[in-house]
Amino acid sequence: DFGLMAIIYIVILIYYRVVPNIYFLWLPILFFLLTAFGASFMFLLGTINVFIRDISFLTSTASRLWFWFTPIIFIFPYEGHAKLLYYLNPLTGVITSIRGIILDGKAPELIFLVPILIATTLVFVSGYALFLKNERYFVDVL
Repeated sequence: DFGLMAIIYIVILIYYRVVPNIYFLWLPILFFLLTAFGASFMFLLGTINVFIRDISFLTSTASRLWFWFTPIIFIFPYEGHAKLLYYLNPLTGVITSIRGIILDGKAPELIFLVPILIATTLVFVSGYALFLKNERYFVDVL
C-alpha cells in the first residue's frame, strides 16, 4: 500500500510542480525508520500472537488508536505542557520531519528522531530475544 501511495504522491508532486530540494534526500532514511519501527513491532507481536491468540484483537485496536494520536494531518501547537506528551509518541518526529521536508522544504530536526530510534531498538531487541527464546515451541503450539 505504501509503495503504491508513494507513487501516486510523486505524481501529485510533479503535477503541482513541487521542486525537490536537498532535504528530500532524507526521505528514504525516514521511510526506512518507519518501516523498521513497524517491522520490529510485528516481530514482537507476531511471537506473542503464537501463544496468546487474542493479542491480534488488542493490536488491531491499539494501532487504530495510535493512528489517531499521530500527527499525520494535524499540527500540534509547540507550546504548553502537552508538548512532552506529543513528542513521547515515537512516530511524531518522523511524521513531522516528512511533512517539513515535503511541504516546507526544511531539514528534519534530528533531536525529534531520537525517540523512534530508541523505540525501534528496544522493541526489536526485545522481540528478537523473545523469538529466540520461544521459537522451538512454535511447532508444538501451532
